[in-house]
Amino acid sequence: GKVRRAFAVRSPRTGFVLDKNIVEGARTRAGDDLYRIADLSRIWVTAEVYEFDAPWVEVGQSAQMELSFEEGKILEGKVAYIYPTLNPVSRTLTVRLEFENPEMRLKPGMFATVYIQHRRRDDALAVPTEAIIDSGRRKIVFVSTGDGHFEPREIATGLTGDRHVTEVLSGLEEGDPVVVSGQFLLDSESQLQEAIGKMAVQTGEER
Repeated sequence: GKVRRAFAVRSPRTGFVLDKNIVEGARTRAGDDLYRIADLSRIWVTAEVYEFDAPWVEVGQSAQMELSFEEGKILEGKVAYIYPTLNPVSRTLTVRLEFENPEMRLKPGMFATVYIQHRRRDDALAVPTEAIIDSGRRKIVFVSTGDGHFEPREIATGLTGDRHVTEVLSGLEEGDPVVVSGQFLLDSESQLQEAIGKMAVQTGEER
């Protein structure tokens, strides 16, 4: 029943002040955000997943995170939420991950690399990811045919697993020897030979 010049307003939550939008003597209205307070003992990490990988992401999957300043140290978390829309500019799907942060080492705004685990498949045919030449329209690997000869094979790929191998759905058979390094030189030479062949055919037609 009495007007007081000052009174205490206590935060309903414990945490860290992330934003402070009020100063002494300022005027405020109902609904204004005076402070933004967050409990950082568990944090959200938003990750951008490429469109072609989006069908393999599910809520509840295990996720690992590697910080840019601590390479090699892996933190364990899980997929908590998958946003229902795709970014029309980057063509990526936003996924929210949750990680425990008991030591407060993880800070809002940090950059990190995340890995999301799909169901393991042991019966898949796979090749080293670095062996694949991706032109955007097709994916090529070079297979050794012996005696220093190589031939390009167009393949269809599936999941990329264990960070360095890619599933092959078609185009290769088990045991085919593929080129892992230097394949870009082979690709350049094959394109040159193809261009020379086309020029020879065109010259023959003109004659």
